[in-house]
Amino acid sequence: MIARIAATVLMLAVGAVTPVTAAPVKTIPSLDFMVEAPKLIGQRVRIENQRVDGLSFQGGFLRLSGGSALLQGPWSDREDFRRLIPACEKQWFDKPEDEAACVVTIEGTVKAPSGDYPVLTDVDFIFP
Repeated sequence: MIARIAATVLMLAVGAVTPVTAAPVKTIPSLDFMVEAPKLIGQRVRIENQRVDGLSFQGGFLRLSGGSALLQGPWSDREDFRRLIPACEKQWFDKPEDEAACVVTIEGTVKAPSGDYPVLTDVDFIFP
């Protein structure tokens, strides 16, 4: 076993084997995402500076130009809720007019639509 690991490390070092990398993330404007979602199924996308609404531990909505996308758990990093929920509570309960309170960039994997909504799963919330 140790010999196999050493051989793999050596092949990686000399370029004989390429390491497995994560799928590339496509940054896409929100309107383009709404139009192109059926073509993006299975791809990882990044949508910048959009508002999260109706968030729970199971799902929520991403408000986009031209509509909404369904955010579906599991989340990439549940620790994101430590920052996201307090920011969103301001918008949801204290100051509904404060639309900037719950704006984030997200990365997620596009799934087949659920009803009228494109679906993003394995969502990662990215904060400035």
